[in-house]
Amino acid sequence: MLTLPADLGLDADELAEAEAGQLLARWGVVFRDLLVREQLALPWRDVLFGLRRLEARGLVRGGRFVSGFQGEQFALPEAVEALRKVHKTAPDGTTVTLSATDPLNLVGTLIPGPRVPAVLRGSVTLVDGTFLAGDAGAGAGAGAAGDEAEVADAG
Repeated sequence: MLTLPADLGLDADELAEAEAGQLLARWGVVFRDLLVREQLALPWRDVLFGLRRLEARGLVRGGRFVSGFQGEQFALPEAVEALRKVHKTAPDGTTVTLSATDPLNLVGTLIPGPRVPAVLRGSVTLVDGTFLAGDAGAGAGAGAAGDEAEVADAG
């Protein structure tokens, strides 16, 4: 957790809502397991209270958007619509290769499979969102395909 200077002049509730908004803008859907690689300025419970306040004002939706994860989940309305669209789309073999240092390298965190270390020359390959292989930069770390976290029906 980051430490903040005490003289920022921000109310704790405003700060929690600001951090919650930043996470929602980055991820679209926010839940505790997603944030294991984030360095939050506040404890999760404060961010959670901020998310609940945003939900009470109708700015975000609470529910179960991504299956396989416990706890509360919050999403921007446009993220809910995008998840519904993806859920209804048949797999088409789309292959994506990411740098192992990319923040979207969620293998071993959200996407089942062996964790691929975030090293400069490493990579992660996904097919239709399912982990296919990882390379830790020296040819090591290739893994087998695993089941992806399924998108739950958000409606």
